[in-house]
Amino acid sequence: MGMAILKPTVIEFLDLAVHSADFDLSVEQYEIGDSSVLVGRTLKEIGIRERTGATLLTVKRKADAVMSSVHPDYVFQKGDLVVVLGSSESLNKFSAMVSG
Repeated sequence: MGMAILKPTVIEFLDLAVHSADFDLSVEQYEIGDSSVLVGRTLKEIGIRERTGATLLTVKRKADAVMSSVHPDYVFQKGDLVVVLGSSESLNKFSAMVSG
């Protein structure tokens, strides 16, 4: 409730994103596999936003904590869990990158 008072635009955006059929935006989680083009490459090299239109929100590596901010020099490894925000189209493009 306090968030709604302090940051009403954030709450309005999230409500629209979650409940509106006209708003094409989703958050998805993917696991980086062996054949992914991401393995061994940096976030900067890959250019996720430029290539797919999706936004990388966070990465979790096995037993490590979820990263609050992913550095451009972060090197992806097999088994990394990534959380991405985007439209259906951009998430489909990202999914293709993850699966190889």
